[in-house]
Amino acid sequence: LSHILQSPELKREVKPPVLSLLGDLAIACGGNYDKYLDHTMPMLMQAAATQVEGDDEEILEFFDELREGVLDAYLGIVNGLDGPKVQLLLQPTNYVQPIFHFIELIANDENKGEDVTKLATNLLGDLARCLGKPIAAYFQNPGVQKLLEAQHEIEQNSEDNTGELASRYATKEIKALFASA
Repeated sequence: LSHILQSPELKREVKPPVLSLLGDLAIACGGNYDKYLDHTMPMLMQAAATQVEGDDEEILEFFDELREGVLDAYLGIVNGLDGPKVQLLLQPTNYVQPIFHFIELIANDENKGEDVTKLATNLLGDLARCLGKPIAAYFQNPGVQKLLEAQHEIEQNSEDNTGELASRYATKEIKALFASA
């Protein structure tokens, strides 16, 4: 997959679903996905660092799709590794810091789509649930609260209130992280 993503012949529309596929693979492999972390995480971090300028609707739409693909991959990896191997996101290489940097970029982007906001909010909840205390300090970042507030506002204005709300889930997991102090 990394060769596919790096190919200059690959149309850009294909990249987000391929990134998302990494998350599906992580869930399917479970704890055995650990051997692929050193290959996939730098690729995801590179995609997460992509920035766009301007207000071209087509470019902004692609940018959101790219971020959705990265978020899907991160969600799949965190949940696929859930258990003792999820700690590999912290050691020997700290992959959590760039994930939170990506979340902060999303939180501060006024052009982000609702799906990006929801996926990033769910990722916050999953990170709190799966990694716990070792990453508590990352939740002190103002971008975390800003993202939670943005998702809560989206949910308040939505007519679809089925299932657990992303903002409620993430807030519950983050509060549980600090309550067990």
